[in-house]
Amino acid sequence: MAGEGGEAPTSEASASAEEHQKRLQAARRVAAEARRGRPQLNGAQRSSKDNENFVSDFLAASRLHFIGSWKERYYALLDALPPPPPLPPVQPGESRTFLHIDMDCFFASVAARGRPELSGLPLAVSWSDSSHGSSEIASANYCARRAGVRNGMWLRRARELCPDLISMPYEFDAYAAAAEAMYKAVLDATPHVMGVSIDECYADVSGMGDPTAIASQLRACIFERTGCYASIGIGPSRLLARLATRLAKPDRGAGVASLTAQQAAPLLRDAELASFPGVGPALRAKLLALGAATGADLAALPPPRLAAAVGAASARRLSLLLAGRDATAWAPRPPRLSVGAQASWGVRFASDAQAAAFAARLAHEVAAKLRGARLTCLSLTLKLWRALGGAPAALSKGSLGHGACETLCRTASLRAPTASGAALAAELQAMLAALRVPPAELRGMGVSAARLGGEARAARRGGTPAARVARAPPRGEYSPSKLPRAWQPFAAPGRPPLPAAAPHAHASSCSPSPPASPRQLPSPSPPRPPSPHTPSPLPPPSPPASPLPSPFASPALSPAALLEELADSLRLHFIEALLSPAATAAEADGRFSSLRALLRESVALLAAAPPAAGSLAPRRAARALLLRARALGVSTLNLAAARVGEGGALALRSVAWLGACDEAAAACGLEGGGEGS
Repeated sequence: MAGEGGEAPTSEASASAEEHQKRLQAARRVAAEARRGRPQLNGAQRSSKDNENFVSDFLAASRLHFIGSWKERYYALLDALPPPPPLPPVQPGESRTFLHIDMDCFFASVAARGRPELSGLPLAVSWSDSSHGSSEIASANYCARRAGVRNGMWLRRARELCPDLISMPYEFDAYAAAAEAMYKAVLDATPHVMGVSIDECYADVSGMGDPTAIASQLRACIFERTGCYASIGIGPSRLLARLATRLAKPDRGAGVASLTAQQAAPLLRDAELASFPGVGPALRAKLLALGAATGADLAALPPPRLAAAVGAASARRLSLLLAGRDATAWAPRPPRLSVGAQASWGVRFASDAQAAAFAARLAHEVAAKLRGARLTCLSLTLKLWRALGGAPAALSKGSLGHGACETLCRTASLRAPTASGAALAAELQAMLAALRVPPAELRGMGVSAARLGGEARAARRGGTPAARVARAPPRGEYSPSKLPRAWQPFAAPGRPPLPAAAPHAHASSCSPSPPASPRQLPSPSPPRPPSPHTPSPLPPPSPPASPLPSPFASPALSPAALLEELADSLRLHFIEALLSPAATAAEADGRFSSLRALLRESVALLAAAPPAAGSLAPRRAARALLLRARALGVSTLNLAAARVGEGGALALRSVAWLGACDEAAAACGLEGGGEGS
């Protein structure tokens, strides 16, 4: 009997595994068939040196080019409609009502519709299907995301996390048709629409009735017309509507969610500044240098200090965002500022003639776009990627990636407005010749036409004639010890030494968080789910051999002041451990082990600090310290992906650091809401 009782589950599991394998095989056949009809994805990859049609082939297969060219379709869609009427006024004391419409996993959703074989399986969209190449994930469905797959991840890494991942090719025509159907559905609901991207837009529905009912009906209409789901956020500003959309996403909500200004205030204080619109890498670096990683950090900065660091205009914009107000005007039909085309993959030249011919092809591509939009230009910019001398080949993304490069930009004013491909080609070739960059050093080329519209402005404005373009400076040399520009503000002199440490074992969790109930609002300090990052193969952390230095343990410091002391010390130690060259691997491992121990001690010390009147609650201060620590890890992970790929030591340490943040949070009981949240 025991044997029979044990065999049934085994037989059942075996049958289930066989069924799963059959489903995977059917899905892979669908993916293979989808790739078969795309010649760019078949056969050996050829560079510009070997392929006369490289520009047209590259642009036809380029995701970034497609996303950029979508603007032409969007403007054509708007041109076919009458101008939108003025925004309806709102009653005194009332606020406007905005919807933020965002398609869910857009490329992956389009790939799955009409293909039942793909239903319920982890799915991603990527240029390649090879697990050994360097193709990026452009879109992943939620099934794949639960396994740790993320947009921007290399396919080979995604397959390590999710071996059953199905990789579908790009289907640009299908994306364009679905996006156009989505926009038409929104425009049918209200004429007040502001496009953001191919799969995202805002709509003003002020005075039109119950916004939740409007959003629900619009979501159903979008699904009926596109076969894909959208998430819709509702708020009194575009910023808050966008924030509400995160609560509506399938992994957290039920498709529609709303936020009032009162509900959003704690979310904005706890939000990482990197998530604010308009906060790019350069501004984020300046803010981190001030010790500001979250909205609460930003609110604590004296306005004069903030303005001095980031500029008065940026300081005003950040203050508006922190208050939940939009920092930019409503612009449903913004004017075109530039038209361009570029390629920075597969670009290789054996002669000046090949480089000049490549520039001419890009010029004709840009000219065709200008004519299609009925525009002319008065300014032309040439951008070159030039390989750094002595850079290791491993830094290239595949055999044809551009690798470690410096960029050169030159702008020339034109004598008269034009949309002629021949005229633009002549100007570009003159600039290229004046730069005198050896063709073998070129790894990418881009062209941008600006000052659009055909107004006859003075040639001296916006650049110099092509004949006066300055020659390129000597080629730079690769140096792994150089910090990128975004990290230079952190490289403060006088870094304190790290405390000594000895290894000890640890464990970390990487399970996904369960979805929230429909339209559930988070607590004022929402819990962060356990990190999806993989455990690090690096040496584990260790406790410090001695207590932290006395300034950090001083009972006279309030939690807010202690947070600043600890955050500053942790930031400097982080740079020392992750970004400063080490004499030996053992030294680097020792630094990192000590850093992880210092993080744990700092969070524990802050969480246990005595409360002080008018200051942050200790546990809230500890959460703020963890947010800043995570922001450092995300920044270095992005840097690693751009510089050395996911296999680099910096990427491994960044992932390990994010795991250490979660471990420190768990050790101090900071994973959930709890006291002081």
